[in-house]
Amino acid sequence: MKISILHIIITLMISCSGVKSQTNKDEGEINQFKIIKIDSTKNWYLIQIQNNRIKELIVAEKDCKNKFNKSAKIKVGDSHSFRIDPVDAYFNDDDFQKFGFKVDNVDVKSLTEGTIYTSDFLCGLYLKTRK
Repeated sequence: MKISILHIIITLMISCSGVKSQTNKDEGEINQFKIIKIDSTKNWYLIQIQNNRIKELIVAEKDCKNKFNKSAKIKVGDSHSFRIDPVDAYFNDDDFQKFGFKVDNVDVKSLTEGTIYTSDFLCGLYLKTRK
């Protein structure tokens, strides 16, 4: 099966992000976001979010092995508190721009004001419980 380069890079980035989050779990600001729209590609959820300062896109891998309570599932119109991490922080700007904002060969530029994020607070469309 042919796997896109971006899929591999985002998967690696999310894996690294998880390690980074475990070592620096208190770093970064937790904000309240409203879920504007949820789309998907073959392997990823594309979650449009908004708060007073930002209207952007979160990518969350569909392959979530954990079991969650139905009430933990995010829905359009709901607001949730979580931290987001920019995907482009793991690349230099030139390399990131070359990919053309594609996720699984779907151009997502129209879904964001310029930044694509990930969040270690999400597993698929479910919020992880924070202690």
